[in-house]
Amino acid sequence: WLFAAWGAVTAVLSLVLIYRATVSMKEEDLLFLDPAEAALASNQQQIQARLGHLAPYVRVLGAASAGLLVAMACVIVYRVAGVIGL
Repeated sequence: WLFAAWGAVTAVLSLVLIYRATVSMKEEDLLFLDPAEAALASNQQQIQARLGHLAPYVRVLGAASAGLLVAMACVIVYRVAGVIGL
């Protein structure tokens, strides 16, 4: 069940990262706008807000995926040590 949980968490993390990459493709690093192009500035602020909302999910899912991976490694080491007789 540990492997299935890790797979599910990692799959969701991958989907969130793909969505974040898709949203950030539209983000500009530097904009020179005159007052007539205020809509573009508003659009960039919306993109930055979306990326800001995704950041906690990426952190939590990444930590959960790493934690489950470490737990799986510990279980494997424990079982191998039991077979060897350590």
